[in-house]
Amino acid sequence: MKAIIQRVTTASVSVGEVPISSIGRGLCVLLGISMEDTQKDVDYMVRKILNLRLFDDENGRAWSKSVMDKEYEVLCVSQFTLQCILKGNKPDFHAAMPAELSQPFYNNILEHLRSTYKPEMIKDGQFGAYMQVHIQNDGPVTIELVSPSAPMDPKQVMTHPAPPRLMMSDGEAGSYCRRWTHWTVIAAWKRTRKRKTAPNQLCTSSLQICLPTGRGQKELWPYTSCVPCICSLPWPWFVTITLSLRWRRYVR
Repeated sequence: MKAIIQRVTTASVSVGEVPISSIGRGLCVLLGISMEDTQKDVDYMVRKILNLRLFDDENGRAWSKSVMDKEYEVLCVSQFTLQCILKGNKPDFHAAMPAELSQPFYNNILEHLRSTYKPEMIKDGQFGAYMQVHIQNDGPVTIELVSPSAPMDPKQVMTHPAPPRLMMSDGEAGSYCRRWTHWTVIAAWKRTRKRKTAPNQLCTSSLQICLPTGRGQKELWPYTSCVPCICSLPWPWFVTITLSLRWRRYVR
């Protein structure tokens, strides 16, 4: 579960021209529920939302009081887009819990907040509606909160770094590419296939080798290069291999 918590002087939610709810000083919380969330995530989020010390005390000391200490209000808005995973430039929301499951889950969060705090201090928007959320951020103060059991995006985590011998600079990769011959490409392909290394973990850029699989499809095997060109290699009559360059920067 993910939450964006903002300290506000005022916040409101409307659907079209119809006002739904509004608060004065307090917190505006945008909640994104994932497929993996459980009651433990609910307990964690409720505890953090109500106990985060985002407000000053009576003496002006910063970060000393929570929303419950100050008896301020909380406005919650369900926002499934927080569970976005980018595929290129297009957002994908398959990690978000479907609406028919997330609505009772979201209502459970609201009930938990109201039972822990004061029912009249917890406001919310209209679940599943196209809303206009007006937020006057105070500070600005914005906190991103992720429950400990939230799944990590495997595309953002590199668990097995590339071996040092595959980490080449652009100049080294270019010189290496110019010396490539027929047997070198074959060896590179076999070594990449054997290592099963992710394409973006190899080096500063990657070379894709397209092989027919016998079913009318193609397999892509990456290796290193940094020369922006397309070339063809002599192969047996039943196989044609096309090498195409695609730049990918290695993230250390």
